[in-house]
Amino acid sequence: MKAIQKTLQVNAIIFESNDTDVLVKGTVFMGHMAYNTDVLISSTMLNRLISQLQKDNESLEFNDLLMREKMDDQQWLYTAKLDAVEHRMIDLSALAPAQSLRQIRA
Repeated sequence: MKAIQKTLQVNAIIFESNDTDVLVKGTVFMGHMAYNTDVLISSTMLNRLISQLQKDNESLEFNDLLMREKMDDQQWLYTAKLDAVEHRMIDLSALAPAQSLRQIRA
């Protein structure tokens, strides 16, 4: 029996300057199903994610997508909205082959 591939369409990436956790907002596609999700990843996995996005979108400059906002505690909140990025589908197994992802769903 063939395993069903899970892919994530990345819609936004959000992180704080003082935190190693990164929130990835997107849509998971698994077979014929699709659902919105929030996934917490490490900053190391963020580097993999950005590398994959830049590989799939040669002209992508991730820094151009980042918006920063000063928070009350003098830290920065960084947000990157990827709606305008053409190829933003990521294979979840390639993103974190040895780590489990923490998925947040209601």
